[in-house]
Amino acid sequence: MILMPVRKKFHPIRQWLILPLLAWPIQVTEASVVTESDAQSTCQSTAETEMESILTELAENGITEATLEEFREQLTTLLDHPIAINTAAREQLESIPFLSKDQTEALSYYLYRYGPMMDVSELLLVDGFNEQTLKLLVPFIYLSDTLTVTARQSVNTILNYGKQEFRITAGRCVQSKRGYTETSSPAYHYAGDPWMCSFRYGFNYKNTVQMGITCQKDAGETWLTKQHFPDYTSFHLLYRGKKFINTLVAGDYTVSLGQGLVCGHAFGLGKTLSSTQPEIYGQSLKRHVSTAESGFLRGLACQFNLLKEPVHPSEQIIGSIQLLTFGSIRHLDANVSGKEFTSISESGLHRTEQEQAVRNRLLMVTEGTHLSIKTQKAQIGLTAMYWQLNATMNPQPEPYNLFYPRVNQGGNTAVNYRLRWMNATWFGELAADNQAHLACLSGVSMKPSARMDLSLLYRNYSPSYNAFFGHAFGEGTSVRNEKGYYASLEWQIMSHMRLNAYYDLFIFPWLTYQCHEPSSGDETAFQTVCKLSKQAELLLRFKAKQTVRNESSIGCHIPVTTLNKKRQIRVQYTDMTEKWTFQSVFDYNTFENEVTHPATNGIALSQTIRYSLSHPAIELSTKCSLFDAVNYENCIYSYEKSLPGIFSMPSFYGQGARFSLCLSYSINQTVTCWFKSGHFFYRDRSETGTNGELVNGNCLTDIQGLLRIKF
Repeated sequence: MILMPVRKKFHPIRQWLILPLLAWPIQVTEASVVTESDAQSTCQSTAETEMESILTELAENGITEATLEEFREQLTTLLDHPIAINTAAREQLESIPFLSKDQTEALSYYLYRYGPMMDVSELLLVDGFNEQTLKLLVPFIYLSDTLTVTARQSVNTILNYGKQEFRITAGRCVQSKRGYTETSSPAYHYAGDPWMCSFRYGFNYKNTVQMGITCQKDAGETWLTKQHFPDYTSFHLLYRGKKFINTLVAGDYTVSLGQGLVCGHAFGLGKTLSSTQPEIYGQSLKRHVSTAESGFLRGLACQFNLLKEPVHPSEQIIGSIQLLTFGSIRHLDANVSGKEFTSISESGLHRTEQEQAVRNRLLMVTEGTHLSIKTQKAQIGLTAMYWQLNATMNPQPEPYNLFYPRVNQGGNTAVNYRLRWMNATWFGELAADNQAHLACLSGVSMKPSARMDLSLLYRNYSPSYNAFFGHAFGEGTSVRNEKGYYASLEWQIMSHMRLNAYYDLFIFPWLTYQCHEPSSGDETAFQTVCKLSKQAELLLRFKAKQTVRNESSIGCHIPVTTLNKKRQIRVQYTDMTEKWTFQSVFDYNTFENEVTHPATNGIALSQTIRYSLSHPAIELSTKCSLFDAVNYENCIYSYEKSLPGIFSMPSFYGQGARFSLCLSYSINQTVTCWFKSGHFFYRDRSETGTNGELVNGNCLTDIQGLLRIKF
């Protein structure tokens, strides 16, 4: 289906809301305007199902909640603003999740050679695309008219055709927590009320001009700080050009360079069975739009096209040369004493006196540059990054942190590469810090046959290597003290059956936080997805992991280590129709400690029912879970649908049940409202939570509401 141009009426309020843009002389090329509502309404259930599987796996692998929230916000933003695939530039295609660089290049070549697509199923004709790729991709794209008018645009045109959005969100826990009633203990007393509130405004003109403002206060925080601002305030202004300036961002943004050994914030799935691509990919420079209060830079960044990529790479030897340069000045939370601090807090919470005392105490100045050169078959990148603090890092001395930096400044340099050779893609990065300590990563992805994808990866991070913004593939949480060998496989056994598997062997040459001696471990995972019918799908997943950890036995004065073994099984059945989605999930795991404890078990049964109706636009999602996880090591993560911009991943520990309901109703094309409620019921305790979050009783209920206005 080809969507035809629809002209919008100009709204006078746009000029007032986008007043800062009036002083910015931007001229862009006008393209045909298309409606995206049809594309948004067709694949929401599929997108939610795939998001649930991926985010649950990432949570099981120890990815932080802030990172998961950032990933989910990227996906939600793309769902709200799908990409016109027939007219999209290379950078726009790279912003689509689940697409590797090889697939992006193949798609660009297909559109160049055969022209615009007439149906999304035509994607199956693109080299490297299969039914699974199509299933993941369809929610984030739509087909558009390719008619282009080369008229130069004024600011009024940007305001006329741009889309604006307001979001107002509020929520709280129904039960009274200790932090709001305890006044005698400053360590537990919360200064604010129990309501979480946020406000967000966004403007988007065809993904070319984007602006956003986000304000939020968490539950327990005061409405305004001493500086008369909300606890968290974020702003960004982005412009994407087609000539010398590729991307320009002012405000809050994220940067991803190479494979993340120096700086990594890209969408990398890592060790998941949803994709066999261990390579980090995506746009190097992106705006920060989520409410996560860590993991971003604040300042100015610009990516230049020193040599613009031609319509088809074969037209010249060098495809493109891009230069990214950025600078950031940002305050971080840290307990600074004199000119030293022990650690940085990334929770973003400022409820108690102690949490407020560390707010914005640490000043960080960051600057960096990245030069990327692309040819027909290869790509090479050079990175340099420097950071400086107004205090010196001095963590409490422990054997495992012997190599941690104890300085107030540092930097990294790196070279990354990507080469297509012998029907395979080779990629990697070599990085060094300012003390010449090294980290390297190298991998290859290949297709032994038309139905099979295979990837191999090797990593070696020195125990003394330090990268403040490093976030790369690995078992640990930082790019430090790790060696590893990873292999993954995706095999389309037949048209209705797919097998995914991976094996990872990881080695820690030096001590870690949880193990007082050098150690190693491995992880094995298998997953098969069977298409039972056009609507029904069955997923079977198995994971087995072995790690070495300290054993803190009572009465044991000599530290000992033990081999921990964890096995996980998931059986998931999904049945989707035009209006209904039914999903049943069975999770089971066992954890065994060879020294002191017998094997413990965790089990959870979940049933999700979603109903959507186009006229009127109503969507209802309910989920019921029963769980029994005796040990914390048997904790089970379960993603559930929530409000736009809010991440929800309850963890099941103990014995009890969880019920959730999420309802959305579109009054018209402009106004939509959401309501979300979740309820925990525990059978094995008389109180829930700890410290200020302590609640007397075995129930925990949260409610949230959101109002969105789009025009």
